[in-house]
Amino acid sequence: IGFDNTEACQYSQPPLSSIDQPLEDMAAAAIAELVGLIQDPERPVRFLRHDLRLVERATVAPPPA
Repeated sequence: IGFDNTEACQYSQPPLSSIDQPLEDMAAAAIAELVGLIQDPERPVRFLRHDLRLVERATVAPPPA
């Protein structure tokens, strides 16, 4: 299984299942957190969680009959 669901995953043989991450949302949240810490260095650091999604391809599918 892969991580980041890159385009190459769908072209491997067999096509590789992968974890898809909301990279744009993660980057925006990280920037917002950084700006907040710059504006108020005393504020506590927050740990952020984002939903991941399993993209199922042939590496997790049952073999063809």
